[in-house]
Amino acid sequence: MKKISIIIVSVAIITSFACKKPAEACFTYSPQVINTYTDIVFDASCSENASTYIWYFGNSEDGESSSEPTITHRFTSPGTYVVTLGIQKDGKKAGKDKLVIQKNITVQ
Repeated sequence: MKKISIIIVSVAIITSFACKKPAEACFTYSPQVINTYTDIVFDASCSENASTYIWYFGNSEDGESSSEPTITHRFTSPGTYVVTLGIQKDGKKAGKDKLVIQKNITVQ
């Protein structure tokens, strides 16, 4: 009788995938008490995975786009303004949620 040997070779391929976090908009501003003609620093450093920041200050001006997370703005009239930050990742919208945040800013 002939003996037959069977050899089984198993190969495992391990792949590592970097799980990228989606972009998320966030910003702070200072000072907290704002008077007309006061320079206000808006800071979006808390935004995650953003490459472009687009700011709208609620005073009928076009949006201001920047690759830097901070921007300075001045309101010339008292009132409540809706400040909107939109972010993009690598020049493209990075999903549907959390790409825009709005805050009401009261100017005295």
